[in-house]
Amino acid sequence: MANPVAATLSAALVGASRFCEPARFAVIAATVAACTLPLVIVRGTRQGGAPPPVLRSMLRRDLLLAWTARLLVQIAGSALFVYLLYYFETVAPSVPESVLAARMGTVMIVAYSVPLPIAVLVGRLADRTGRTKPFLFAAALVAAAGLIAMMAARDFTSGAAAFCVYTGGTSVFLALHAGFAMQLLPSARHRGRDLGLLNLANTLPGLLGPVITWALATPRDFDAVLIVLAVLTLGGGMILLAARGRR
Repeated sequence: MANPVAATLSAALVGASRFCEPARFAVIAATVAACTLPLVIVRGTRQGGAPPPVLRSMLRRDLLLAWTARLLVQIAGSALFVYLLYYFETVAPSVPESVLAARMGTVMIVAYSVPLPIAVLVGRLADRTGRTKPFLFAAALVAAAGLIAMMAARDFTSGAAAFCVYTGGTSVFLALHAGFAMQLLPSARHRGRDLGLLNLANTLPGLLGPVITWALATPRDFDAVLIVLAVLTLGGGMILLAARGRR
């Protein structure tokens, strides 16, 4: 839910001309606090004991694979989050920047909202079949295909459609991956530590994505960086196939 809500809130704040800049940031801060409040109020319970040593070793290995997979997939999302407007400028250079920004806001709301019911449906199918890895790989494949389609796009409409394909695949991947990784935590005694380490797969791409884009993209050409991002995304899906602790 975070991405579509954030996109909608961003569009609303930008369109609210009566809000000054400090007021916009105050709304964001209040929203963060409101979203954090339930975690503070609800009391957690400790459940489950430590698994056997052999299984614990396997889960650690699988958790490392899951961490690497999420890191690779998130790099593309981080790069596009920062540079998406510049990408659209390369495929639609004749569209005025103000018009382009407004269109992009609409595209982001649609692109991040449509995958929500799809992720729930795919997650349900994964539960019923007892197999999550094939669905994770398929989602990564769809996301990589969307990135390749973005590379091939030569106008705003085709670029926006390709971006929606990418967000559909990556949103489903990240939603399924969260549940997949949580069940790989090797020990209840170290869940906080392990979750903290796992969360680095969300934060490190914020550094790596822009670096890759800065190194490979130009103001008029994003082809090279999109190819690299597609390879990384597909690689993230393939890595999970090697996990042995879960199907």
